Amino acid sequence: LQFVGFRDGVGQLVGREPGQLFSAVLLAIPCALALVARDLSFAQAIKGATVSVFLIFIAPASMALARGKEHHWTNLGHVFLIVVGIALGGSTLYVACKNVSI
Repeated sequence: LQFVGFRDGVGQLVGREPGQLFSAVLLAIPCALALVARDLSFAQAIKGATVSVFLIFIAPASMALARGKEHHWTNLGHVFLIVVGIALGGSTLYVACKNVSI
């Protein structure tokens, strides 16, 4: 199910209707990466640091700020959440990059 959404999203991004060859190439890319890569923990750490912090802290606060109907103190709270999210994401990225052994 995840691949279908990924395939359709990439197809819309490049402006093509996904066919069989397009699907095969999209499946071959991560398979080739898995065959070549020794350790994918660094990629998982980067994804976890960025996507998780974005989904938990930054995206909801940004959407609430975009509405613009809250009180001044509420907006400050949303800005604070965005700053905390950026700080947590940055510190997690730092630790992930510090512990990588290439």
